[in-house]
Amino acid sequence: MASTTVEIFFVGLCSFLNMHNDYQYMPPPSVVMHRVDPSMKHVAFIAWNDADVVLDGAANFPVRKTKNGEFFLTLDGEELSLNDDTSGMPTVDKADFDANIASIMKYGDLPETPLFDPAHVPDRGKLPNTTGEAAYLEFGKGTITTDWPTRYKYIFREQTSGTAVNTTARPYNRRIKYAYTAGSDSVVITARKFDNSSRRKLVFKPRTGTAVTLWMGNSMNIDEDMMETPPVYNKSATHFEHLYNTLAVKPTKIYIPVIDGTFTPDPKPPGGGAGTGYCGPDGQP
Repeated sequence: MASTTVEIFFVGLCSFLNMHNDYQYMPPPSVVMHRVDPSMKHVAFIAWNDADVVLDGAANFPVRKTKNGEFFLTLDGEELSLNDDTSGMPTVDKADFDANIASIMKYGDLPETPLFDPAHVPDRGKLPNTTGEAAYLEFGKGTITTDWPTRYKYIFREQTSGTAVNTTARPYNRRIKYAYTAGSDSVVITARKFDNSSRRKLVFKPRTGTAVTLWMGNSMNIDEDMMETPPVYNKSATHFEHLYNTLAVKPTKIYIPVIDGTFTPDPKPPGGGAGTGYCGPDGQP
């Protein structure tokens, strides 16, 4: 039987939930792609390089292209399921993930057991609310690793006072990889609305070979989030404040990653730019 090597990369404003399955009140290891105010011009997406991967029946879907020519579909209040990799316990490189992905428990002034807003972080067995999240995916039995360290060292500082929540500036990884093997010649993703109002079946196949690479996330600029070293225009990654919306009780202090030391911003292109070099992802908790 044919098999397909699958790699899914996650970038941008998304949170990884309960990745070691330590908390029974939380969903199993999963990821949410946050819905933010439309004025922020973020989009939750599935993307692929059409030279390497083909979407069956692409003409039947609202496929869009980035400026760099990457193909993508937007996500809007949908649970994603991988047909060859149903919900389970992934193998997480704990030393890598815990060290290189910022956790809300580390950079937030939070109680030991924070309470999450179920619109964003559902109780086990339930789904988020479409007003809170653009997409939700439970991981199966694949492997999770991280890479793409930030170009600069960041330290988490309180947004108002500038006080640091920790004393060691360091780079963090910008990309998370989920890898598994599908037992067929394609990758099938079912995208179902949280309220069950609609469902779409997405079948991705390699144009050559036996590997499919997909990207998922939530970005203001998909092309920049798919670059290993994106341009950095601003010293503070203020997007992190939106991750606190997952909490039922918001803390009085909001911490954001700030580049430590001297910083010379990259020149902005015509029309400006919001690149901070690091606006996610994060782990909760």
